[in-house]
Amino acid sequence: MNKVLFDYCRYYKGEKECPFKKQNDRMFWDYERIWCNMQTTHNTLMNDMLRDYNLSGFAEFEPYDGTPVSLKALLFNRLTNYMEMPSDRFESFYKDLYISRQETLMEYPEELTEKMHSEFKVSKETEMKHRAMSVWTVCGNNSEDPDLEMICESYGITKEFALKWLQYCKDLSK
Repeated sequence: MNKVLFDYCRYYKGEKECPFKKQNDRMFWDYERIWCNMQTTHNTLMNDMLRDYNLSGFAEFEPYDGTPVSLKALLFNRLTNYMEMPSDRFESFYKDLYISRQETLMEYPEELTEKMHSEFKVSKETEMKHRAMSVWTVCGNNSEDPDLEMICESYGITKEFALKWLQYCKDLSK
């Protein structure tokens, strides 16, 4: 598994067993573990999750918070399908449970906020790169994918922009 993916996770860092005691922390650790595993293969389930997430109106939700859209889509899927909660609860689920619980993590004993730690702010350029990487994850690094333009559009980038990052993504997946 590509360790770069762990940089996008708040809970999962590649451990074989969950190190957390609290139920919500264990749940998010497992969701991030699943997300990391899904990123290493071309997965049609992830395509479905992304479409559901975008069609539910979340395509522009918190676009610069450093969490890849594909991870947000998986969290959305778990909330709406497994927990059977209405989709309008996703924003509070994400902000109040997933994001705000950072201070309880073993690796980060203090609260990590932009105010306290400006180094965690994600630039627009980095966010756009993350979007391109998500596109190539969904397409399996296949520039001939018939849905490429639609997927790029769902991430708010052009096909041309995504193509600029294709080789970079291929190199990461080695």
